[in-house]
Amino acid sequence: MAYDNEVRERGVYIVRDNVFVMYIGSSKCMLSTLEYNHRNWKEKYGLEGRTDFREALIAEGRKWEFEWLVEPFMCDAETIEHIEGCLIRQLSPELNRDKDPVASSKRNGRY
Repeated sequence: MAYDNEVRERGVYIVRDNVFVMYIGSSKCMLSTLEYNHRNWKEKYGLEGRTDFREALIAEGRKWEFEWLVEPFMCDAETIEHIEGCLIRQLSPELNRDKDPVASSKRNGRY
């Protein structure tokens, strides 16, 4: 899948149980779409889509809620990933393994 760094609406979302933030991510998708994609990752991505977060979501997170922490606004992927990374480092969600999405994207040649 090609990586999209075009300027478009992107936001930062959290996934939480009743008390704790379990995961933080960023997306250009509508909240309902990205929740569906995470909850049904095996159908959509196959085994290549496996992450600790997605496994935990299936095993324990039936009632976990997805919500915008930063409402979508017009920006490129690098900008939203800077914001996402700051929030990950500040809130330390249990299931985020990657603490620096910008560095990971650069390392993987996404932009």
